[in-house]
Amino acid sequence: MKTHFICLLLLLIPTSIFCQGEYLKPGQSGQIFSIGYSKDEGARSYFGTAGFSYRTKFECGVDVGRTTSPKPEFGSKIQTTGIAPYIAFHDKNEEYASFIMGINREWATHSSKDLDNEDLKLSSNSYGVFLKLYREFSVSTRTSVVPYVVFGYDMIKSTLEDDNGSKNSDDQNVRSFDIGLPLTYTNRDGNKVVALPAMVYAKKNVTFSVSIGFVFSGTRI
Repeated sequence: MKTHFICLLLLLIPTSIFCQGEYLKPGQSGQIFSIGYSKDEGARSYFGTAGFSYRTKFECGVDVGRTTSPKPEFGSKIQTTGIAPYIAFHDKNEEYASFIMGINREWATHSSKDLDNEDLKLSSNSYGVFLKLYREFSVSTRTSVVPYVVFGYDMIKSTLEDDNGSKNSDDQNVRSFDIGLPLTYTNRDGNKVVALPAMVYAKKNVTFSVSIGFVFSGTRI
């Protein structure tokens, strides 16, 4: 399998782990919807997240995204479409740093003119785990910042299949480091708007992203 196909798998690492539990009070449940954009030297992505948090203890959701890589060494443009459900567990502490531990599963397909011309199909899937540490700081009555760091580990498998059904697979284990500085605004109903700039470092590749999320909080118990 060509090396440049494997390099595309680095783009499957989530550029923004948008867990809504960190924006809720202890004991609150809530939902989140977010959209975002990311870019590195040779690729750009659009992504979105939908999720639900139960009492800031347990959370589940799904990330979807589409990446286009126009680098000349890839030949024609390659487009990657992926979906990644996840679950996470929270330890919420308003006085000190809180943490979130989670796992995700991702599936992706890749398409390009070069692949079509050679009658090849490229797909990939991964398992990942992450640990997120964060702390909220109030800026004013309605605004706050919630800086975080994330340590991630992904086990990625890619498969290249020709028109005869012959398959060639390759595995990669990828460590990643993510930092972000979300800014939140809370309205009178307790719902929040979150603006999130972030950066991910993995395999000597740096990806910058920006996203906006809407957190709808439920009853605090």
